[in-house]
Amino acid sequence: MALGHIQILRQGISTWNQWRANHPNVTPDLCGANLADAHLSQANLSGANLFRASLCRANLSQAHLHAANLSHGDLRRANLKDTVFSDANLSGTCLSRADLSRANFYAANLSGANLSQANLSDANLQRAYLIEANLQSANLSDTDLTGANLRNANLSHAKALRSNFSKSELTGACLQGWKIDDITLFQEICCKYVYLKSHKQGRYPKQGLFDANEFITILQQA
Repeated sequence: MALGHIQILRQGISTWNQWRANHPNVTPDLCGANLADAHLSQANLSGANLFRASLCRANLSQAHLHAANLSHGDLRRANLKDTVFSDANLSGTCLSRADLSRANFYAANLSGANLSQANLSDANLQRAYLIEANLQSANLSDTDLTGANLRNANLSHAKALRSNFSKSELTGACLQGWKIDDITLFQEICCKYVYLKSHKQGRYPKQGLFDANEFITILQQA
């Protein structure tokens, strides 16, 4: 981590954003930074290296983290309302109980991320990578997951009312106790099998793969 960068950030968001504007070709190095409880609302952190940074309980509402590297970071209980994470790397990141309402995760990498009990209502997760992500008890109401890859994701007890899963991948996902309604969309979805219990138990179908449109039929019946 470059100490100069963290020192500039701690001078305030207006100073930081002005520095970014004056140095557009500099990639901020905040790797491993301890920014727990920091007030970073509206900060320009696009492209920043925040690998393994601690941002738990931080206020990053309306911040710009486009193409930033937040891999294996700690964002538990962070305020991330209206934050831009498009094309960002959040693989293995802990976002448990974070407020991600209306956040933009377009094409972001959230593979293996912990989003348990997170609020993702009205968020944009189009084309996001959520392979093996933990979304247990997350709020996905009104969330756009068009084209998202949720292969082997844990969606147990998640609330997905009025959500859009069209063209997404759900093969191997755990759907134990999840909540959907007749407005939840599954057009052109790819799903070969699911698990109805945690820890990859209750595989359905027990053998083989879903026939064409069989998964959609089961959802409609439910």
